[in-house]
Amino acid sequence: MPHLIQARKALLEDRAGTTPCHLGATTPAGVEVLPVHGERRVVQVQDPTSLAQVLARTDLTLLDGAPLAMVNERYRLLAVAFGPAEAPSRLEIVVVLDLGSEPPSIPPDPDRAQPGWFLFDLGARPPGPGDPAR
Repeated sequence: MPHLIQARKALLEDRAGTTPCHLGATTPAGVEVLPVHGERRVVQVQDPTSLAQVLARTDLTLLDGAPLAMVNERYRLLAVAFGPAEAPSRLEIVVVLDLGSEPPSIPPDPDRAQPGWFLFDLGARPPGPGDPAR
């Protein structure tokens, strides 16, 4: 389960390392992420069952017809947007974590037409030099 500090660092402090993307197909290896600017790749999540349940929801926020997400591989976090049907022209993320939801989420802000975010830990990888501690 993502930690509040992990979410804050990934979505607020490391903005350069957080990539907006579309989500593509799910595979046994993970979920395909298609960055708005960058190369497509597959990331593994620690809870693929919860991710599949979220991707089946009808209230996901879409960008060009695909679910909107943010991925930060440095802090091992995937955030999937929900709430408004279409992505706003400008995203504003305030980290107020709802620990009672499954998976953990950041609630939407309907007053500012901002989506909420379901949070997922990315699969483990061996630590490398310069990797941050959570």
